Order: sequence, then structure tokens, then C-alpha cells
Amino acid sequence: KFQVIGIDGITDYYDVNLKLARHKILSKYKNFHKVEFLLEDSKKLKGIFEEYKPSTVIHLAGQAGVRFSMQDPIWLSCMEFAQDKGWPVNFHVTEPVGHDYPGRIHTPLEDFLWLARQFPRLKIILAHAGGLFPFYELNPRLRPGLSNVYYDLAACPLLYDASLYRLLIDTVGYEKIIWGSDYPLRIFPQKQKAPDFMTFRKEVLEAGKLSEVEKEAIFGLTFLSLLS
Repeated sequence: KFQVIGIDGITDYYDVNLKLARHKILSKYKNFHKVEFLLEDSKKLKGIFEEYKPSTVIHLAGQAGVRFSMQDPIWLSCMEFAQDKGWPVNFHVTEPVGHDYPGRIHTPLEDFLWLARQFPRLKIILAHAGGLFPFYELNPRLRPGLSNVYYDLAACPLLYDASLYRLLIDTVGYEKIIWGSDYPLRIFPQKQKAPDFMTFRKEVLEAGKLSEVEKEAIFGLTFLSLLS
């Protein structure tokens, strides 16, 4: 049975009463523990990790309208912590050009290159085929510094032609590709009445012409290796 530790600063960024009402609902569960402080308090945050030793961290504390810096000292301390613990870090990535869609935020690809070089043991996963970032690995000057970067396939049918899967494998190797579904998003809106896993899985298998070894790696083994 899992124990859930909920950290909240209870700031007035939006209605405090709404936050308290949500905590009241969550507090009905005996395995939920509320802790109140700001994430910027690195001493208290470190204390939580030392006390509870969490196996999984879900970060939902993003604030709209705040321009993020990859080189923010607090953020870098988080990346150093993840590197030392061997935890993978998954980033929402968009391509630098393309159509606008809900949730599309510009993510400068040079930031990920900088991060990979700064933390060579950090396991970095770039969503949505890395916004086509993996094709920069064709540059022999860049590729050595990207050995710790992996790419997931979340929502790719909404963004790219199905020929992408084989191109990715041939470019960076199947060992760096991870299947991500973006479930419960309907990524085939014209032929899906409800979201499912198998439609996308079938497309990757058929369009990518995966071998048995490639299939096992992309659909599980590679991600499991990142968690070990």
C-alpha cells in the first residue's frame, strides 16, 4: 500500500479556501499525509526525502506565466539530486516550428543540450519525440554529449507522420526510444471514440517494422532500465 505525501505552500496565488477544501477531501485517506511549506525551502524538502524516502515524485507545482530558467539554482539542485539518486527526469518538449495547439509552449532545444552536458549522469527523457531534437544527434560534435538523453513517443500521431518511428530508431538507436501514450488523450481523434493503448501500439509496430528486440526495448525494457 502506497503512502502519499502532499506538499503545499497554501499561498494565495489562487483561492486558499479551494486548496483547503481539497486537502480536506484528501485527508479522509489514512495513507495521505499533508505537509505545508514552499518548495523553495530546500532544507525542509531535503528533510522530507530523508524521512519518507519516496520511490516516486510527481511535480504539479508549476505556475502559469512564470518564465522558467534551466539554470535557476534551485532547479539545478533538483537536477543534481535526481542525478545522484539515479532518477529519470521527463520533460514536455515541443518542436521549434509547427502548428499551435493547446498546451504548446516554446521549449528551447539548446536548454536540453546544456542540461545534458552539465549533468552527464542525469537520465533525461524528452517527450513527443523530443520535438525532433534526436535528429541533432546526426551531428558528430553533439552526439557524444547526448548519451544520457532518451525520447518518448507520447502524442506523436497528432504531430508527425508514422514514418517517424523507423527514422528515430535508425538515427539514435532503439535503446533510446520509449513508448509513451499520452493516455487518456485521443491521439487518433478521427478513428478513436475513446482513448486506448492498442491503436498507437499497433501503429508503432507496423509503421516502424520493429524487430522482436526493438519491440521489447521500446515497449518496456528501456524504461525499466532507467528505473533501476
